Order: sequence, then structure tokens, then C-alpha cells
Amino acid sequence: MAAKSYTASVNIIRDANRELVYYPTPNAVQVVNQIADDFKKGQRAFNIIGAYGTGKSSLLWAMEQSLWAATEPGRKRFFDINLIPDATVEVVNFVGDYASIID
Repeated sequence: MAAKSYTASVNIIRDANRELVYYPTPNAVQVVNQIADDFKKGQRAFNIIGAYGTGKSSLLWAMEQSLWAATEPGRKRFFDINLIPDATVEVVNFVGDYASIID
């Protein structure tokens, strides 16, 4: 068996086809619950900030998997969230780059 390569940070585009191993912390659960509560109140944009390597992308990836778990068999449910009952979820992933947005 080949050794798995380790990277300190998740890239939501590069790693999209990998299996996510995620252990929700109490802080992560609190953040996701706050996002869900605010979403239900009509807020549609959120900022998640933190230092490099603190788990922002992993949190979002786990949240994405949890949203899809309701409608797609085989998805893991890391958080118990339901933003809109019986909704179809579309996630658009993008990663910033130090380059022109026009190019």
C-alpha cells in the first residue's frame, strides 16, 4: 500500500474527490449552528476568518457534505443542519489566487 501524502491544509477544489475525515469540535458545531440560524433569518452571506491551517476549509467542506447528506446517499453527515426542508443544494466552490480575476 502506498503511503498517503500529507498536506496541512485542505483545498476544497483540489481535494473534492477525496474522502473527508472530519471530527466536529464544539466550536465548529457552534459556528455551523450560528450560520444555520442566521440563514433561516434571511442572511445569505457569511465570513469565516481565521489564521492559515485553523480548519476553515475543512469546516465548510464538512458543512457541504452535511447539506447534501439529506438528498444524496453515501454522503456523511457531520453536522445536524437543515437550512430549508427538502431543498436542492448547489455549492459553488472557489479558491482565491494571486492573479488577475480577468485572466
